[in-house]
Amino acid sequence: MHRSTLVNPMERLLVMRRNPVFTGLPPQDLEVLSQLGRESVFRRGELLQHQDEPILTTHLIVEGVVEVMRDGVVGERVEAEGGVGGPDFFAQRRLGLRATALTEVVALSFSTDVLLEVLEDQFSIVRRLFRMTTKAFIEMMRRLPGDRDMPDLRARPPCRHLGRPLDLVERLVFLRRMPGFTESSVDTMTEIAKAFEEVRLPAGHTLWREGEASSRIICVVDGLVRETAAGRPGVVRNHPYAMMGAATSFAEQPHFMTATTVTPVVALVIDLGRLLDVLEDNFEMSMALLGLLMRRVFALRRTARGLEASA
Repeated sequence: MHRSTLVNPMERLLVMRRNPVFTGLPPQDLEVLSQLGRESVFRRGELLQHQDEPILTTHLIVEGVVEVMRDGVVGERVEAEGGVGGPDFFAQRRLGLRATALTEVVALSFSTDVLLEVLEDQFSIVRRLFRMTTKAFIEMMRRLPGDRDMPDLRARPPCRHLGRPLDLVERLVFLRRMPGFTESSVDTMTEIAKAFEEVRLPAGHTLWREGEASSRIICVVDGLVRETAAGRPGVVRNHPYAMMGAATSFAEQPHFMTATTVTPVVALVIDLGRLLDVLEDNFEMSMALLGLLMRRVFALRRTARGLEASA
């Protein structure tokens, strides 16, 4: 490396501003964040992250190229302004990530504890992470053919109070079983349970059509909803505990599939804006839901690699 110093203040600001996570932050906030990173240099062949060690540090690459492997499979190469470790940390993949410097690498390194403190104070960054993650999810779903069942139904008992509207306690119990909500406090879940509206729909009802604007998130309590898309072979079958519309709503994109009830359906519905208000006030729930979405992206990528290997 030709320089005697690592990263001057202006370079810190520029590299962070060019990273999609931090683009658009006010300059004063960006300057404060940039000073929280520790300057690091890794020689060619040196590990930024060992696959058998927990992720305690994330890295924002300033110069150089890093090879990222997950569970022994090369996933990507990360260059300047890209990040290493963040998605895996948020997805709660504590082991299995190996990051190797392919060239000499200069990075701004952030401890995960500091990173969480920053996110708790800067919901705009959390919101951007939701948008980026759900865009990646949608892109993977568009590419993968075949039928899919959502979610994994094991160990999730059916709701037993369907002959009448669910009361607050029943909504609370149901939502606490939803992926992404299971670790939230009772107080938080009570607040969000009050924000959901119960709807009952007949078989054959179209929830939305491909290309329509997305702003509602629907949790299926009972029944079956089928999603199809023009040009995509296969269907997605949404069973109880499926969370529908979250990806397109968070990504601020139109629906990429048409959703139609196959049977009569009982569901809980919330507007994206109301959910964002709850998430902004409840950091732990934000991280749990973000982690769920990131794990689904990783799962879809594994499925895609399997299909490519068998082709």
